Amino acid sequence: MSAPRTRRRWLEVLRRTTGLDAQAPRPALDDAALFAALERATAATLDVERHAERAGAASTRQRTHADAAVERAGEVGARLDRASVGLRRAIEVLDRLGVVALNAGLEGARTPEPHGRALGLVADEVRALVARGVEALRDATETLTEAASSAASVGERLGRVQTEVTDVGASTTSVKSSAHDASSALADVDARLRKATGLDPERARRLAAANEHAKGLVEALSALELSEGSDIARSLAPVLSRVRAIVSEVVPSDVPDSDPEGGT
Repeated sequence: MSAPRTRRRWLEVLRRTTGLDAQAPRPALDDAALFAALERATAATLDVERHAERAGAASTRQRTHADAAVERAGEVGARLDRASVGLRRAIEVLDRLGVVALNAGLEGARTPEPHGRALGLVADEVRALVARGVEALRDATETLTEAASSAASVGERLGRVQTEVTDVGASTTSVKSSAHDASSALADVDARLRKATGLDPERARRLAAANEHAKGLVEALSALELSEGSDIARSLAPVLSRVRAIVSEVVPSDVPDSDPEGGT
């Protein structure tokens, strides 16, 4: 048999072995493909479950932080309100002090010199200081009012964040539960598949891997232009000899060639 015909024969044998021939039965390869798909689905489900668990833990931590932030915002708002009340009381006290200073000034005007004039000057100075103090306290009160409003707004937003974090946590728990159920279902499928096919999963994985590698070998060899004595042929000879020896053990020797020129 010539080298080209020999090469075509072994390519055809590899094609039949790897299932590239659409008419060749391949139940073992189908079982191997099922096991491979099941293994990928199981791994993906476990990965989802792990991520859901991590997301749930992160959601719990975020809920703790959100709760603390809401509580802190409430405390800040309450303190600002109390500070505003204190400032308003201070303004009332200063207003009354201003009235007292005014009365002292009027009394100083009725008092003979030199005591009346001195009392009037002190009263005027006290009234000026009271006016500046009241103005400063009113500005501070306005600032505190704005700060209290902002704190209340922050508290409301944190409350919404708190609710959303709770929803995320509940959704994450549902995802984790669903992933766990999916893992259990896939484990049941795995057990039933083993029973139905009688194929060991490890052997199935090896068969699927061998099939994929064999397909790649067929495609690569088909793309190469091999000729007897070429450097490529000499380089591939040890590997192809081993492949031929292995294939010969599992493929009948009477597998016909698929010779496009019509030979056998």
